[in-house]
Amino acid sequence: MKALLLAVMLLNGSICNEAPTYVYICQSSTAKKYHYRENCPGLNNCKHKIVRIKKESAEENGKTVCRWER
Repeated sequence: MKALLLAVMLLNGSICNEAPTYVYICQSSTAKKYHYRENCPGLNNCKHKIVRIKKESAEENGKTVCRWER
């Protein structure tokens, strides 16, 4: 019975980790990427403020995921 319940949960996606709702971006007009972690190496060169925003907002503004986060 436990195996059946586990199989149903796996197929349903209940156990799978989902991407975070919030991401980090460098608040620069030239920044093109978003980051799941505030300490991502991709943010090391940011000379501007690092801000936390919704992932959907970042994508709507043309940002794509950082290569370090894939």
